[in-house]
Amino acid sequence: MSYPCAPAEFDKFPLGDAAFAALVDSAEADAILANLHDVQPDLFHSGTPAQCHARVARHLFVANASGIEAAGQRQHFSALALMLADDFTLHPAMASLLRRTRQGANYLSELDTLPDDFWQACSAA
Repeated sequence: MSYPCAPAEFDKFPLGDAAFAALVDSAEADAILANLHDVQPDLFHSGTPAQCHARVARHLFVANASGIEAAGQRQHFSALALMLADDFTLHPAMASLLRRTRQGANYLSELDTLPDDFWQACSAA
């Protein structure tokens, strides 16, 4: 059985600015995961694809709230989300770093200030 299909009354799918921005935002985790998979596929051994996606998406919300806006910085922060313990943002040193980036500090410069005990405490088991 076939149904007649009338042509659409528009030549482009109508999508407002807010809906388009939401669509782009929701695709960010996918794009970052694809980039990371190209350069660091070993990061994906820590969980299923769905778990890795959820982890990156969750940490992108932290990046948003912390003023981490540059694409490369967001990708790096997402890589940390896959490399380190899931709660690495709660460690006092990282919490302090995120507070500083929220106030305008450069994320990549601030990484150099993280003490060795942060990396040891947050290394994924």
